Amino acid sequence: IMNSFETRQEALKTSAVAYLATCKGNRCLQDSFWNNLTKFTKTVMSRKYFGVSKMNDLLSDKLSDVLVCDGTFVSLRQPPPPRHQLNEVLVVDSDSDEECSISGVDVAGARGRKENMAADANYPDKQFLDRVISILFPLNGQCGYWQFIEKYHSKYGPLQDIENKIKSHGEFVSHIGDTLYLMPKAYDYRNALNGSVNLQNVSQNVTVPASSTMNVRQPWGSGVSLS
Repeated sequence: IMNSFETRQEALKTSAVAYLATCKGNRCLQDSFWNNLTKFTKTVMSRKYFGVSKMNDLLSDKLSDVLVCDGTFVSLRQPPPPRHQLNEVLVVDSDSDEECSISGVDVAGARGRKENMAADANYPDKQFLDRVISILFPLNGQCGYWQFIEKYHSKYGPLQDIENKIKSHGEFVSHIGDTLYLMPKAYDYRNALNGSVNLQNVSQNVTVPASSTMNVRQPWGSGVSLS
């Protein structure tokens, strides 16, 4: 039987893998890793919480089976699993040093959450978010940017200022390079709606406009700082 520290460290593995799966090359500078992971999970990486004297000790010990640290970069030991398997992300109540939950697993009903994932008021544009999820979810949570634009226009019609709409939903969908990725919080949101999001199957045989090769986007969205 694992003690509470071991349980938290195991949950941290899932969070670390989910974060690095969003990074270019599935790696991050070691000096930025813990700060970026804090932003990604909305969790303060506390030595006391995880029962270690130094957070970096976890890189060479408890996390070494999934992460590789060469002194400069922290990277995934193996290619990431499909994105729909990355939805169990550590969530900790920022007001407590003792509460911890794993999305969809916590037996106490996710006490660590401070927001109600199904509350419409928490989202800039719920309809747009539902539509983004309906397109990306059948594609294992990722799609080329211009392919996404074509799919969106085909299903829902033209939409003005779509780039800023995506940016405003940065906690749920991340735009890295020329690809869109569903973030773990999007799966939390979908699960909280008990499957009410309309997940229509969308053909993957969409021709990406040639102009897409000339429009390389920079990373944006909360928790995906790759600096």
